[in-house]
Amino acid sequence: MIGGWRGPLTEYGGYGGGGWIMMIFGTVIIVAMLVFIFRTSARTSYPPHQPMLHNRTYSAGLHALDGRYARGEISRDEYLQKKRDILRG
Repeated sequence: MIGGWRGPLTEYGGYGGGGWIMMIFGTVIIVAMLVFIFRTSARTSYPPHQPMLHNRTYSAGLHALDGRYARGEISRDEYLQKKRDILRG
């Protein structure tokens, strides 16, 4: 008894040599909980996106306009003006 009294859990850090494993496991659990809480709160802070209109004329006209602009047939200003006209409907 030179070193004093030692209980059953005082050897090897209290977990029988696996104390470092328990610390890593605990840290992983805490980080996982924080990530879950952050993602859940971020997901609910913004309203859901509006569904895209499924009007055949709208999508066909806009698609044709995008194609003309991509091929360089119309200028940027003309593209934006025509897009505004299509979206106003």
